[in-house]
Amino acid sequence: MEIGNAAEWAAALGSIATAIIAGIALNAWRDQMRGTSRHQAAAEIAEAAQLTRYHFYDARNSMYLASEFPAAYHANANRTHQDEADGWAYVFKNRWDLLGTHILRLATLRAKAGALLSDDCATALEGLARKGRELHNFFADRIEQYRVGPNIVSQWTDQKWVQRVRDSVAVIPGDRSDPYSVEFEEKFASLKRLIDPFV
Repeated sequence: MEIGNAAEWAAALGSIATAIIAGIALNAWRDQMRGTSRHQAAAEIAEAAQLTRYHFYDARNSMYLASEFPAAYHANANRTHQDEADGWAYVFKNRWDLLGTHILRLATLRAKAGALLSDDCATALEGLARKGRELHNFFADRIEQYRVGPNIVSQWTDQKWVQRVRDSVAVIPGDRSDPYSVEFEEKFASLKRLIDPFV
């Protein structure tokens, strides 16, 4: 065996080994970056979901401050049903505006959830956002109840729905036993189970 050939073989094997090691390192780096991207996406989604949850309950807080109503509401001692509805519409709109931005942010993260985590995660995220958006409809239904007045509302055939609306727009802080809160918490827990492995 010639020394020149052995040296050439060693150099060739060294080049091949270097290429293999570089390929392994590149794959490890890609996996790490993919894992980092997934972790960052999951952390962002977890934060958005938690903020949505906080504001969801803030918007439904049964303690209303006088300052939440328009000045004209308090100035009128002889409020009509329409005046009552207008006052509550003002309160609910302002509370919705605080929550709505968080629901929108959560919903826009759906693409990131689907691309980096899983389709199930994207579906769960959309389910939570949709459940939160239902509050807007509950607010509108409650305003209509104020507009027509309690005598008319008491004559409506679906009194279970009337009560559901009342229970859905106002909850005692910390109490999550009403049906709407239970449904929201189920959606939140489903999303959390899917993103926790990535956080």
